[in-house]
Amino acid sequence: MKNILKGCGISIAVVLMLFIVFTVISVISNGACSPPSKTFDEEKALCKELSYDDLFKDTNRYRGWHVYYNGALLQVFEDDFFPNTYEMRAGTNGTSNDVYLKYYGDKLNAVPLYDDDNKLGSNCSRVEYVAIVQGTETYTTISGAERTIPLLKVIQIRVIPW
Repeated sequence: MKNILKGCGISIAVVLMLFIVFTVISVISNGACSPPSKTFDEEKALCKELSYDDLFKDTNRYRGWHVYYNGALLQVFEDDFFPNTYEMRAGTNGTSNDVYLKYYGDKLNAVPLYDDDNKLGSNCSRVEYVAIVQGTETYTTISGAERTIPLLKVIQIRVIPW
């Protein structure tokens, strides 16, 4: 009888553990993907004006600020582990000054994102985005140099015409 109760206890513990793991994964991947409560223009109206030069020079000073920029997508990476999670490098306000974006959401309403690695020049997507300044991101360029640029968490993003 003890062995049966012990086996039931282990089974219940395993099922409970699996439930917790799947719940956490679901909250992380889907919770961040909930539909925005404000329109793009409402979010944009809440943004503070911040030049790229000021953001780049002292990124940590502006942590938590809501900002608006637009520019060409330079690179787009889809996260292999979490669905609907993208990391992008994008230009700012029509310049080659770039920021590192993290976006958690749908695929821009099924509009394909083309980055400069896959399409040349004006064939890449041009986007506008509202984001929160998170800090900096350091990455290694294809030439092997390390580069640090501002990191922004995207609240809303949309493709705009050239």
